[in-house]
Amino acid sequence: MKDSGEGELPMMGSEGSPRALGRERQPEAAHPRSRERRRHGCHLCSKSFATRRDLRTHLLVHEGRKPFPCHLCPATFAARSYLADHLQSHMGTKRCRCDLCPKSFLRPAQLARHRRVHGQRGNTTTTTT
Repeated sequence: MKDSGEGELPMMGSEGSPRALGRERQPEAAHPRSRERRRHGCHLCSKSFATRRDLRTHLLVHEGRKPFPCHLCPATFAARSYLADHLQSHMGTKRCRCDLCPKSFLRPAQLARHRRVHGQRGNTTTTTT
């Protein structure tokens, strides 16, 4: 892919990378039909997923299979992405803390989702640990 003939654009896929720019995930409230798109339901619990791959990963949890171990502690995970999130906790990176309870999260979107338990939206507080 060319950028006005001035060279190739980087093709990284992580959040904040050039490929991901402009495609930031919107909260479910912004996409009222997002739940309708989750057609792959787990037959063991009430969770549903957008893709069959996500459902297969979820089923590993029910089977007790967690093939991705943390090399820094005894924790194991069903998906590589879960391990990647966990590794951030060992690195002392910024964490998003709830100002209403002791919970903290790696990403602002996770904190925003959590705040629904308290009946609040927005006002995410990000602090460093």
